[in-house]
Amino acid sequence: ALNAVLVAAKDAPAEAAALALAGGVAMALAHEAPETFVASRACAVATRLIRSLCVRQADVVALCMEIVPSLDRRSTDELASDDIVLLSLSEAVLNPHARYLDHSSGASQAALLLQTLVSAPTAKFASVHKMIALVHANATAVLLANEHSRSIGGGQRCLALLHVVEAILLRYFVEDIRVRVAEKDLVDAWCDIVDSMAAVHSATLEHGRGGSEVFRRAISISVQFILRCTPDHVDAAVRRLFHQQQCLRFLASSSCSLQMTSSARNCVVLFYLDLMEHMVGQLQSNTLSTLVLPLAARYATAEALRAVGPQWFESAHALLLACLELATDPDWTAKGGRGKRSMECVVVLVPWYSDLLLDLYPDDGISADLLRIAFTTAVQAAAVAAADDSAPWGPGSDVFGAAVDGPGKKRKAAAVLAWDCVSKLMHKLDMFPALATENSEAKQSADAGRVGTAVRSVRRRELLCVLALQLSAVPLQMLPRLMTELRGRVLAEPEWATRKALADEVQQIVMDRADLARKPALASWAWQLRIDVNSSIGASKI
Repeated sequence: ALNAVLVAAKDAPAEAAALALAGGVAMALAHEAPETFVASRACAVATRLIRSLCVRQADVVALCMEIVPSLDRRSTDELASDDIVLLSLSEAVLNPHARYLDHSSGASQAALLLQTLVSAPTAKFASVHKMIALVHANATAVLLANEHSRSIGGGQRCLALLHVVEAILLRYFVEDIRVRVAEKDLVDAWCDIVDSMAAVHSATLEHGRGGSEVFRRAISISVQFILRCTPDHVDAAVRRLFHQQQCLRFLASSSCSLQMTSSARNCVVLFYLDLMEHMVGQLQSNTLSTLVLPLAARYATAEALRAVGPQWFESAHALLLACLELATDPDWTAKGGRGKRSMECVVVLVPWYSDLLLDLYPDDGISADLLRIAFTTAVQAAAVAAADDSAPWGPGSDVFGAAVDGPGKKRKAAAVLAWDCVSKLMHKLDMFPALATENSEAKQSADAGRVGTAVRSVRRRELLCVLALQLSAVPLQMLPRLMTELRGRVLAEPEWATRKALADEVQQIVMDRADLARKPALASWAWQLRIDVNSSIGASKI
C-alpha cells in the first residue's frame, strides 16, 4: 500500500489523497510498541508528502492537524527543521481571517500542531520568531475586535494562541534549557509574546478557568525569564512595550477621563500594571519617572476606583508600593549612581502618595491594613534617603538646622519630608476627635449619631495604630519627637480599653519591627508608657 502511495505521490493532483492514506497508516500504527518498519515507513512517506505540498503552498492544514501529532520523533524533527513547512503551516493556522481557530475542536488541534513543531529541538529560532510575529498579529486582531464589540471566535482563539505561546516559552525561555540565541533576540521575541498575552487578557478573563490557567503558566515563565536578563535589556523591553501599546503612553501623559478608555484597553493596562510590579527593580530612573509611575498614578485614584473597578485600583497601588519598597532595599540602593538616581526618583513620589493615601482613607478604597503597609513604606523610603553615615546624627539631632554640604542638605530635606508625612497623619487623626468623657456616649440619643460616634472612634484607633507603627519607620533623628507626640496622644485617650490596646500595639512594634539602632531607646520608653497607662487605668481593669 505504501509503494502505491509513493507512485501516486508522483502525480501532483493525487498528493493530497496520498498524504491522507499515508497519514492514516501512520496514525493507525502510532501506538504500536516496539515501532515497526511499516509505521516508520508510513511516517517517512507522510513527511515527504507534507514537505512537497507545503512547497507548492497547498492547503493541507486540516490533514496536518490530524497526522503530524501522530508522527514519530524523527519525522517531526525533520518537518520542524524545514523553514518552509513551519512558516507555511503557521501562516495558514495563525492568519487572523482563517477559520481554524474559531471552533473548539479545530482550535485545539491547530494549537497542538504548532506546539508539536515548536517543541522539536530542530526548530530554528528565526522561523519561530516569525511565528511569534504571527501570534502577535492574531492577538492584536482579537483585541481590536473586542474593542469594537466584534466577535472572531475570541474565546477559543485566545486559548489556542496561549497554548502556542506556552510551548514557545517552554522551548526557548526556560533557564535550564540552553539555547544558543542572543539575549537581545530573546528579549525582542519576549516583548511580542508579552504584548500578545496583554492583547488577549480581556478575552481570557471571560473565558473561564481553562484559559486563566494556561495564562498564569505563560506569564510565570515570562516573568522568570525577564528577571534573569540584564537591567539594560529589561529597561529597553519596557520602553518598547510602551511604544507598542500606545494607550499606555497616552494614559501616562494625559489627563483624560478613564471612562473614555474601552474595557479591552483597560484590561491591557491591568496586565501591564501587574507585570511592571515585578520589573521595577531593574528599570532606570527615567523610565520609572516618565512611564511607569505616571501610569500607576492614573489608576491609583478614587476616579479609577469608580470608573474601572477595584482590580485596577489595587494593582496600581501594588505597583506604587513595589517602587517604594525598592528605596528601602539595601541591595538596590547600593547599585552606585544608578541606584541613587532611582531612589531619588522614588522619594519624589513620597509626598504625593502619602497625601493620596490619607485622602482615600477610609471611604475610597484604602483600608486600615493597606494604610498601615503603604504609609509606613512611604515614610521608610524617605527615612532611607535621610540616612547619612558621614553626619553625626543621632536621636535628638537638629535636622531643621542648616546643612554643611550639598549631600547633607538632600538628606536633611528627606528627613523633614518623612516628618511632614507623619505630621499629615496626625492632622488626619485630629479629624476624628476623641470623646470628651467616657460617659459622653451614653448621653447621646439612640440614633444615627451613636453609630457615627462609634465609627469615628474605630477610625481614630486605626489611625493611632498607624501612627504607632511609624516608630519603626521615621529617621532616627525624628524618633524622640514622635515618641513625645505619641505618648501624649495615647494617655489622652478617654477610653481605658483604647489606651491599653495602644500600649500593647506599641510593645509589639518594639519587639517585632524596631531595628537594633532604635530598639534600646524604644524599649525603655515603651516600658514607661506601659507603667503610665496602667496607672491611668487602675489596678481593677488591668
